[in-house]
Amino acid sequence: MKTAWRVILGIVLVLLGALALLQNFGQIRFEGTIWGLVFGLIFAGAGAGFMVSFFQNRQTNWWATIPGLTLLGLGVMIVLGALNFQPDELLATIFLGSIGASFWLVYFTDRTRWWAIIPGGVLVSVAALVLVESAENWAVVVLFGGMAATFALVALLTLPGEKQRTWAWYPAAVMAILAVIMGITAGPLPGIIFPILLIAAGLVMVGYTVFVKRST
Repeated sequence: MKTAWRVILGIVLVLLGALALLQNFGQIRFEGTIWGLVFGLIFAGAGAGFMVSFFQNRQTNWWATIPGLTLLGLGVMIVLGALNFQPDELLATIFLGSIGASFWLVYFTDRTRWWAIIPGGVLVSVAALVLVESAENWAVVVLFGGMAATFALVALLTLPGEKQRTWAWYPAAVMAILAVIMGITAGPLPGIIFPILLIAAGLVMVGYTVFVKRST
């Protein structure tokens, strides 16, 4: 079992090399649904090989999750594309989401690798952006909101005895402010958010005047 992933990857490389040679000599043309399925399964097989390596030794071979889930996501995307799966945005979301998931798996395998939260969160945010890009007003809000949540998690997910990562609150706050600004000016609910902010600001002023000023 320790060498199984190398055998899988070796077979995949041989297949890719053989197909490339056949194409160069004009023996085959990679067109149509069948070839899409073939290449999708090849990439998925390569990803499976890396994942076998990861599960054999999760602490040492943690890196294998990144090419593993990336290639699996690519394989799924190619297969679904060959089958004319709709909508197209979901295909890109699956691929980007699989890359993001690989970094989250790196983090949950060993929580001292907190750095993996950043690419994991950003890629998942971009995947969500692609999914909702048809709703233009939502897209940027989702992106900045997701990145704000990512850096907030960097700050919050600290282990006992680990140095606090308070620096992460600064980019989290900036991204959150940008998300709010975009939501107000060009977001999906500008006609609702702005009045709510006005009401909230008014209530704060009234409450401060009535309860705080009178008590002093």
